[in-house]
Amino acid sequence: MFGLRFKMKARKPVELDELFELHYKDSGIDFRSFVSAWLDISTYLQVPPKLMRPGDDLVDLAGQAIIQPRMENLTEEAIEREQKLGRRICLDKIETVDDFIRQLSV
Repeated sequence: MFGLRFKMKARKPVELDELFELHYKDSGIDFRSFVSAWLDISTYLQVPPKLMRPGDDLVDLAGQAIIQPRMENLTEEAIEREQKLGRRICLDKIETVDDFIRQLSV
C-alpha cells in the first residue's frame, strides 16, 4: 500500500560499516568500493544511505514520479563503473541495491 520511500522513514538508521559487516564482509568486496557504490546509489536516487538496505529495489528507491532522470543517472554511473572494472555487466539484471553492489564493486 505504501511505497518503499514511505516505509524507509520507519527504519532504524544503520551505519555503513555495520551494513558491510552484515552483508558483504565475506564477499570479497573491498570496503571502500562498497562505500563508494552505496553512496553513489544514495546520491543519484536521493535516498539517505543509512536507511537503504541491500534488498531494496532501485526503481522503488527512485520514486515513481521521477524515475527517469534518477535511474538514467544511476545507469550512467553503472556503465562508468563497468568500464573501470574492465568487465561486461548485464545492466538489465541489476534490480536491487545488492545487485548493484555485487556486480559493480571490487
